[in-house]
Amino acid sequence: MLKRISHKIDGVKEAELRRITEALVYTRIMYRLPYMRVTEHQFRQINNILRRITRITLGVPSYAASTFVEGTAIFNTLTDRLIMHQEQSHRLTTSKQGRALLELMGYNTANLPVMPLTAPPWDDIPFIQVKPIPKHMNPEEDSARRAERTRIQQPTDSLSYHADASFIAGKVVTARIDSSSNAVVNHHHDVHSAATAEMLAITQAITQHDHQSESIVIRSDSQAALPAFLRNELPPNIRAAIAEYGQRHPHISVTLVWTP
Repeated sequence: MLKRISHKIDGVKEAELRRITEALVYTRIMYRLPYMRVTEHQFRQINNILRRITRITLGVPSYAASTFVEGTAIFNTLTDRLIMHQEQSHRLTTSKQGRALLELMGYNTANLPVMPLTAPPWDDIPFIQVKPIPKHMNPEEDSARRAERTRIQQPTDSLSYHADASFIAGKVVTARIDSSSNAVVNHHHDVHSAATAEMLAITQAITQHDHQSESIVIRSDSQAALPAFLRNELPPNIRAAIAEYGQRHPHISVTLVWTP
């Protein structure tokens, strides 16, 4: 049939012929082959049939070299399709919804391992604790509350840092000050938001200092950065830097505190 409709003059176009081949040939093979046991000889025979079909689709002679035919890559090879099918089946076994779909299709999921509990998002950075941000801290209406909070936030035995950032049109200056009033300033470009700049300053306070203690406190006035650390809603580069630091320093403990 494919030969009859693939005539160069009045036949269907190549793009349409590809869709027909995909719909009539590959779907029928993939409907059964992943669930059948075939010998190596049978698998080669199926591959040979598919190569002939690919030659017809391309409009090349039947004696065209198989290497060149497969090199066109207009269709995924049979091996690639089987691997993708196996990966899809495995992916379905890793979630409750996927296992429910497998059961609806008649698969037995009783012998699969127990589903692990979903880890909370902050487990990726378990060494960071975020203190709650207090309410009613308006700079004008709650100046007394802000002053009192500043007073009670005196340095403790833990090593203390203050982290802040300035953001203007993608250009950022981050600053960290330790308990000895030593300041470190960095310049950055292509930062997307002020909240990301504040996260970057906090991350640098964690990762770019030789801490004298395994328990440190970082204070920030950002009401956007601290919740992002709490929910682990961090940009990939910041999350990767913190995770790598945690692996290299397994005993470190970081507490993030909001300060006026």
